[in-house]
Amino acid sequence: MLIPVKQGIMRWETPDPEFDWIMVGHLIIADGQVVIVDPPFVPHLIEDIKTVGDPALVILTTADHTRGAKYLSQKLGVDLFMPRQKPARYLNPEKMLECKGIAKFRYYDENTSIPVNLKPLRFSFSGKDGSLLLDEMALLTRNNEIIVGDIASGSPDGKILSGEESFTKTPNKVYSKACFDIINKVIVSNKVESLIASHGQDILNLAN
Repeated sequence: MLIPVKQGIMRWETPDPEFDWIMVGHLIIADGQVVIVDPPFVPHLIEDIKTVGDPALVILTTADHTRGAKYLSQKLGVDLFMPRQKPARYLNPEKMLECKGIAKFRYYDENTSIPVNLKPLRFSFSGKDGSLLLDEMALLTRNNEIIVGDIASGSPDGKILSGEESFTKTPNKVYSKACFDIINKVIVSNKVESLIASHGQDILNLAN
């Protein structure tokens, strides 16, 4: 079930039971520890996680990716890290957590120290009217891979799909371009080599 992506990263996937897309979870493995990112729950996941290292924590890039996070953090006996987010176009974080019954967690932001040297990065931008369109986190690994939530994903042919391009055939082009511009800036400024995405495909070599 766990699929090797590259050294220190594994993934698994399952269809979203409510929507027509694929949910992807990742394990980031370093120094004998395992960080579990945006995890959908599937059978035998707990046993599989324990075969690759000691679970350190469950962490979400956005409150919209609660998925199996509450159950996993409880069963593994590890903290659940939730990004400190402001309400934006598609998501009210507090209402989402209340709806999912998630009350026990730790907030994190750009200044939080995360195990296995994961560096939190914030993706946030507003529309012309000043309303917040997106506010979520990404995680930069020690090997210059970036783990993203809903801002982007990889297409089957290795291209970056940004914003709504990941979820619909008729995306809002202005919103999707804004998503692309912000993630491309982060990729260039941090010399990111791989895009590790919570939907769609991972892109292992962004230089190509």
